[in-house]
Amino acid sequence: MTNYSTRATISLFKASFQPLNTIMRISFYKLNASVAEQPGHLFIYYLQVHTNTGTLLTLKQEEQIMPTKFTDQDVARLIQLWNANLSAKDIALEMGRSFHNIRNKIKSLQKKGEIAPRSNTNKVDDTFVEITAAAHQLPIEVVKHFTTLFTGGQERVIAGTQQCCEAYTRQNGYCYYLPDRVKLTMDVSPSGVVPMQGHQGELILVCLAIANTRKTMSHDGFINLCKTIATTFA
Repeated sequence: MTNYSTRATISLFKASFQPLNTIMRISFYKLNASVAEQPGHLFIYYLQVHTNTGTLLTLKQEEQIMPTKFTDQDVARLIQLWNANLSAKDIALEMGRSFHNIRNKIKSLQKKGEIAPRSNTNKVDDTFVEITAAAHQLPIEVVKHFTTLFTGGQERVIAGTQQCCEAYTRQNGYCYYLPDRVKLTMDVSPSGVVPMQGHQGELILVCLAIANTRKTMSHDGFINLCKTIATTFA
């Protein structure tokens, strides 16, 4: 079964390569599927796009299975890191777990009273949202969504939100890499907005499907990859 990231990637490939070739079939399979999905096991996924001229592209994606259950030692370690003022994201990296796994465990421990909740230092007031929306002539809902894309304190959230508003206006609300084709949305769908770094270090807004494909690649590296694929199969 394909995961969300893979489904988004398939949709992106269909949009990108349809003008060049007729897509006949898309294959997706996973190696090591017979191995029990235990923490530490490495799974290798392959995605192949077949067209009327042959196999257009083969993608390989590795996925490390992360632990989900907590031992008493794991809980003690999580509490220690939380009390050291690490964020849930940093705790996840430190413990080799997914962010959602750590976040859910933190919520559970807070309900039990085993760790104290923190004040939300990232929250900005409604006045900032309203003024920023008016200044950029954007809907309040859009600006409010931008404020949720950043952490690290109010100053960082405010700066990031301002940059998102500027990029959104500059890009006319479209994905940076697919102008006039994919309209950005304020949700977690394949067209959902994701801030990334552009060619000169500026903030750009891309759709989730492309963000999941580019991942840690630089802007230039991603563009070179796209050019290579287009040149090879033009």
